[in-house]
Amino acid sequence: MRYILDTNLFTRTVKYLKLGLLFSLFVWTFNSVASAQSPEELKAAREAYYAAVQNYEDGNYDEAAAQLKRATKLRRATDAFFLALEAKILVAQKRYAEAEAIQEKFSNYDASEAQRADVSKLTKIIEKGRIDAERQRQARLEKARKDASYAYSRGYKAAKNGNYSLAAREYQNACDGGYAGGCNNLGIFYEKGRGVQKSLQRAFKLYEKACKSQNVYGCSNLASMYRSGKGVSRDYARAKRLYRKSCDGGKIDSCLEVGFMYEGSKETSQAIAVFSQACDAEEGLACHKIGKFYMIGRGVAPDFKRAESFFKRACMISGKSFGCGYLKSIRNLVSLSNGCEAGTASQCTELAKRYTGVGIARTGPDHKKAIPLFEKGCNGADAEACYELGEYYKNGRGVSKDDLKASKYYDLGCEGRNAKACANLGYMYAVGTGVTQNKKQAAKLYDLGCSYGSAWGCNNLGNYYANGDVVQQDYSRAAELYEKGCNDDFLRACNRLGYYYEKGQGVTQDYAQAAKYYEKGCERHGYGCTNLGVLYYNGNGIAQDYTQAAKYYEKGCTKGNTRGCANLGYLYQIGRGVTQDYELAAKYYEQGCEGGRAVGCNNLGLLYAVGTGVTQDHLQASLLYDQACEAGLARGCSNLGNNYLKGRGVAKDYSRAVSLYKKACEGGYEPACKTLNKSN
Repeated sequence: MRYILDTNLFTRTVKYLKLGLLFSLFVWTFNSVASAQSPEELKAAREAYYAAVQNYEDGNYDEAAAQLKRATKLRRATDAFFLALEAKILVAQKRYAEAEAIQEKFSNYDASEAQRADVSKLTKIIEKGRIDAERQRQARLEKARKDASYAYSRGYKAAKNGNYSLAAREYQNACDGGYAGGCNNLGIFYEKGRGVQKSLQRAFKLYEKACKSQNVYGCSNLASMYRSGKGVSRDYARAKRLYRKSCDGGKIDSCLEVGFMYEGSKETSQAIAVFSQACDAEEGLACHKIGKFYMIGRGVAPDFKRAESFFKRACMISGKSFGCGYLKSIRNLVSLSNGCEAGTASQCTELAKRYTGVGIARTGPDHKKAIPLFEKGCNGADAEACYELGEYYKNGRGVSKDDLKASKYYDLGCEGRNAKACANLGYMYAVGTGVTQNKKQAAKLYDLGCSYGSAWGCNNLGNYYANGDVVQQDYSRAAELYEKGCNDDFLRACNRLGYYYEKGQGVTQDYAQAAKYYEKGCERHGYGCTNLGVLYYNGNGIAQDYTQAAKYYEKGCTKGNTRGCANLGYLYQIGRGVTQDYELAAKYYEQGCEGGRAVGCNNLGLLYAVGTGVTQDHLQASLLYDQACEAGLARGCSNLGNNYLKGRGVAKDYSRAVSLYKKACEGGYEPACKTLNKSN
């Protein structure tokens, strides 16, 4: 196929060649044929290309770009001519980055030297244009930042004056202008419903936007939402990451928050790292926390001297709010540690004791640290350390329970005149735990323990003398030992001594003294309370006072003495010392009965028999009488006999009734004897 160029086309071609826009129509024609273009498409492509050139020359750059795009589409290909023109158009449009990309593409095509020189001239224009464009962009950003900053300031001022609606609008403007603080503060408004309708979802989005712009407050608030699960699914891991980001950005409160979270999840090394950041930023609480880590050896080796330095710093920073209270304790620990390392056994023991009970940092006992120190103390002949090791093995605390080892450590402690070690070893001999049972040896050890100051040892030896067990029965000696135990605040001994004074056993009968010792015993044991209540009820040694009797019966009942419950039930039944109340009487009788007090069962049965305070129920009454009778209360047997005789709640059974009357009579209940005589 042949194509003939017309004169006008030739003239325009020459013009463009002079302008440096070389164009090979023969090559183009060849390419068109190779691409199977129709003559119409080729002609249209040429026309579009020339239109692009003309528009470029005339300064119509957008139209030039559109025509060049059309020519490329019609031709279905591009080459150095097209790319050179495209680069020039893009430069003219100030689209420098795109022009630079076309330059790079142009270098991969065949082009004449003249074309290459022409296109290379664009490089400096592009570079200068990019610099100018960036300068203008920065200027626009700076203006936007200033505008956003002014909006934030106006919002802050409005919020301070209580105009939250205006503040919200200004914060929105600040946020839209790229000021992250505006996003964060607007998030707070949405979270709290201040000046806007409350929306946790909107708050979340704003905090997220602020955080992405490196606003540490936004990150912290976003972390708080993830931690609490407020407005978003709870996610502790993400909360920790966000708090850590905020911390690393300089928000010290976030360092504390994530530190506490790391501590709670036992990521101690991480906790120490962020607390250290906060401590370096003069946050006293953080210094205090690190001091505690070194004090108790959590996540780090125990180091009392380093702990002291952190507590001291915390105290100086916080003005006595943190750290100061620990300084005296830690200095004492430093002294004990130094003494133990120097070989002073008692110092090892004292240091070990700091790890027991509430523990060194009031976080609970740490037996793993205490036991090696007690062992060091015991090996150095400190009797208290040996006793403590005996306790560990006896109770299986921090070690496997081992009664034999316990007895050996108690023995070592007793040899060192430790009172509790002797008494505990005595008990092991008394019951045969860890050693062969030997009550005589137990008595000797109780005696040693008592002489060294063990109130429990005195009490237990007193029991031996009271019962004539192993030693000759001697109430006077028992009373002496109980008194010694009571004076050393072993309150069971007080109860027993009170009983001796009430009964005149081993001492001259003295109700006032009995009341004194019962009252002391009542501090811990219901037995003493109930017995003191009996003295008030009877007026023995003290003025009769039913109100006081009721008070002490109630104390005794509350502390587990069921005799006190039964006695209190009786006072409520008869209305003596308390307002009469049959329901309360039934309640306390029931408590006494359940605790094995036969009189409680019997008296509750009487209430069921007549339906006072409870629904009348003869069968239930019979069951309670039977319970009282089985527990040895003669009246209970007699009352059950009455029911069998009359067929109340049970089938009539004369022989069963007689048998019960006989049992009651033999138990000393006189009315049953009379009834039995009548039946004969």
